[in-house]
Amino acid sequence: MLERREYQREELAEIVQYIPSPHISDIVYKGLMHDWSCSGLCLIINRILQEGEEIAFKSDIFPEAKKAIVRWQHNIGKKACKVGLEFVR
Repeated sequence: MLERREYQREELAEIVQYIPSPHISDIVYKGLMHDWSCSGLCLIINRILQEGEEIAFKSDIFPEAKKAIVRWQHNIGKKACKVGLEFVR
């Protein structure tokens, strides 16, 4: 498989809180970070997000990147998805 990432990812299991677009909801969702780099991260969640959808982070894990765009999503079980996110700065 051809690796297209510009930056190497580092594994990190950390809970991340986020709000899906358009960021007007009071509902905060949680996901498990699988890995990350300075350009984005992979999140394991239990809901479906659409490619191109923007989310806003409620956590201060990424102080310079408060938002990200969904670049891809893969089902990994009945109630779990891996989501590739690119930071919006």
